[in-house]
Amino acid sequence: MKIHVVAEGRLEIPVACRLIAFCGHQRGTVYELRGSGNIKKKAVTYARLANAETAVLILTDLMDSGSPCALAARSRYFGRRAAGIPPNVLLRFAVKELESWLLADHENFSKLLGIRAGKISSQPDVLPDPKKYIAKLASLSPQKAIKADLISASGRQGRLYIPKMEEFINESWDIKAAMRRSPSLKRCINRLRELHPVLP
Repeated sequence: MKIHVVAEGRLEIPVACRLIAFCGHQRGTVYELRGSGNIKKKAVTYARLANAETAVLILTDLMDSGSPCALAARSRYFGRRAAGIPPNVLLRFAVKELESWLLADHENFSKLLGIRAGKISSQPDVLPDPKKYIAKLASLSPQKAIKADLISASGRQGRLYIPKMEEFINESWDIKAAMRRSPSLKRCINRLRELHPVLP
């Protein structure tokens, strides 16, 4: 099935594209809305793109939703029209941030940072702030380049944070491995697999 992508930010795009291909679907048009606020405002509008042959994947962070769980967040994003949203509109939340899904592939993420895999949490979905957690892990790296790329002097994201994460997603991220440590990622994949795949 063709699946349009509605992404909160830049990193959600390669993740969504990888997941769509992983589940045997075809990527449609990609819409980057730049922020959870825009997702909330426009979720219903983009849901209308779905039809019998086309699905819509809306991917955002639960942390930015202002809701305690994905079910409550869905009501907040779709409002009173939630019951009328087609089943092939997938509003999926990375718990608590997209970085949780990347950390879930702890073996490859540890190689990126040059640290032992055992230093990475086995339950990334419960981390209160995955981005800050990555910064903490990067500070442990013996590779000066990684520290410089991922962490700025003020402790915020380094200027190469996004490109480095994109490279990891596209070239190293093992989705099967990540599924075993991230329940929210597994739920997203299960929903994608419920859609009819593209016929050969």
